[in-house]
Parts: sequence; structure tokens; C-alpha cells
Amino acid sequence: MSHLSDEALLKAFRRYGHYPRHLDRCPVCQRRQAYLIQTLSQLVPQPEQLPSVGAHAILERAAAKRRAGRLWSLISVLALPALLALIHVTAPQPVWPAPIAMTATSLPFASSHVSVQWQPGDSVGRIRTANLAPYTAGVLEVWMVSGSRHVPVTVLPLTAADETVVFTVPYTARFAQAIGITLEPAPNMPVPTGPRIFGYHFSQGHT
Repeated sequence: MSHLSDEALLKAFRRYGHYPRHLDRCPVCQRRQAYLIQTLSQLVPQPEQLPSVGAHAILERAAAKRRAGRLWSLISVLALPALLALIHVTAPQPVWPAPIAMTATSLPFASSHVSVQWQPGDSVGRIRTANLAPYTAGVLEVWMVSGSRHVPVTVLPLTAADETVVFTVPYTARFAQAIGITLEPAPNMPVPTGPRIFGYHFSQGHT
């Protein structure tokens, strides 16, 4: 089996152009992509969360913001042109759809704010949150929902600070009918186990 080049892996991670189906079934390419993105994220100052490689990275980033705030290194800025020249990648910015406010279905989250920028067919989406801090334990997991099928795409840290999380959507879930957010005891749950906290149904335009 032939594997994808580093340039193809990084372009597939951004999901702004053609997405190779090979990546969904090749663990070698998946591991190589994760390594490349981890290396890139250590060098590039990010105004917002990169599409998530793993749930723990999102939670660790939120914890670091609470401890130290946002501090970007000058050496990262200087290293970026060299890194991009090395891997020959251009990453056009996506055109985000209008944000959709998601209404809380759980009383403790009534004062929380969550908006999603995604529509069926898109390979990448963005969620902005504020005041997600009624609990100190657990994590909010985001699901693409089609009928009874739930596909996890990212997690949201429980924090009062404003957060922006960019997520990628697997090929098989890009025409989901709804987005659901549940409260889970730990990240990376394979199926929802906790209560639904937020939701939005695209075909009918309601929560």
C-alpha cells in the first residue's frame, strides 16, 4: 500500500480541499499526520485552536490558558516561514458559515453561550464557547448525529473563559442531520453516555 506524502497529510488535516479516503483506513498515515500537526502546532502561534488531533490536547490548552494566559514566542514567528518552506504547504482560510446559537437544554448551563459554524457537507467547523463552568468535573463532547448514529468530532473544556475550537468531520459524518453536545465523565467516549446539554437539528433549524 502506498502512503500519502507529508504535504498531502497536512492538506488533508486542514480539510479545505480534496480529502483522501485512504487516510480514514491507514493507521500509518494517521500516525504520521498526528506527528506533523503536533510539530507544526509547537512552532506556529495560533490565534485559535487548530483542528483537534486529540481531546486531551484541547483540554491541556484550556488549562494552560488559565494558568498563564496567551503568550506567543517570537522564535515561533521567525520559525514559521522556514517550516512552511520546508513542507511546501499553503493553507487557505475557510469561509465560515454564519454562527448558529445553540440553546442549552440543561438548567445549569442556562447562562452558557455556545455557537457553531458548520453546515452539512463541510469538512471543518468551528465552535465558540463562553461561561462553560457550572461543573468542575467531566467534559463536553461534540457529536455529529444522523438518526441513532453518533460520531464524536471534538470536546469542549469546562471553563468560564472564552474558547474557540476548530474541528474536522470524518468523511462518513459530513452530512449529519444534527449536532449534539453531551456531558461525559471523560473525553473520547465512543458513544454518548451522559445527558445532552446542547443540540441543533439542521433540517428543521431548531435545538
